[in-house]
Amino acid sequence: RAGVGRFGLPYPPSQRTSVFVELLPFLGRGQLRETLSPRLAWYDEKNLPAPGMDRAGAWVPELLVPYYPQSAWRATSPLTPDHVLGATNYVAIAGIGLDIPRADPADPDAKKKVGITGYGWGSKVEEVSDGLSNTIYMMQTPPGLQQPWIAGGGATVRGLNEKDPMAGFRYGHPDGLGATKQGTYALMADGSVRWIPANISPDVLKALATRAGAEKLGDVEKAAPLVA
Repeated sequence: RAGVGRFGLPYPPSQRTSVFVELLPFLGRGQLRETLSPRLAWYDEKNLPAPGMDRAGAWVPELLVPYYPQSAWRATSPLTPDHVLGATNYVAIAGIGLDIPRADPADPDAKKKVGITGYGWGSKVEEVSDGLSNTIYMMQTPPGLQQPWIAGGGATVRGLNEKDPMAGFRYGHPDGLGATKQGTYALMADGSVRWIPANISPDVLKALATRAGAEKLGDVEKAAPLVA
């Protein structure tokens, strides 16, 4: 992703377009994808809203939580002070550690800490040796965070805090009985969904965030039950 005038140098992660841009066609949003220019910075004028074109300002329903306040469906950024952007209420999980998105998955020191995707790298099925059903791809974030779905970097890809892996994810969700339950939801690499309770063992959550950590998970169904 080297922009014009950058002499072939790639943009830093926080200036690149996000993983969600590449997923748009698979969400049935191919027409929106065609309006964007991933080779440019996400905040380039060719990616921002313009008369008759929503582009980065579009709502993508698949990236939003319907029971959140509508303010959570919009995001702002100091890089685009004159624009209101479409938000995402989910982020991809890069593994364990706040710096893990920048890691090289081939580095022996990072091999057992990386997850499904980071800054400039992804995963093949055969690399997820922990099993697709035991590896988190994305997690739901609370409302109030500024996460434009078009923005790369920490807005859309994040590593778990090693000391408190639920930091930035705890929230009170409706339980269907008129009360709330504390925790969040995770999309697994096989497409299934699990409920991640706020009191989950940190070691279990970190194990679920790695693609090849070879950790002993114990009773996953009890720790992070599947959700229909």
